[in-house]
Amino acid sequence: MLSKDGQQVLADWYHIPINSDVESKTLLTLKSVKSHAVDLDIDWVNENYDRVRKEWNRKINN
Repeated sequence: MLSKDGQQVLADWYHIPINSDVESKTLLTLKSVKSHAVDLDIDWVNENYDRVRKEWNRKINN
């Protein structure tokens, strides 16, 4: 998915490519959305994944 061909497949589905040599169908770019990005605390995710998933299933699938 990170190769130029893989990035082109994603770009053809309006994803924002990370490869600057790949042109996307979307007008969005990494540069234009970067200021809206949120840092991901991967340690928190790893520690809380099961708990959050169970809570989601309990609330949504009831």
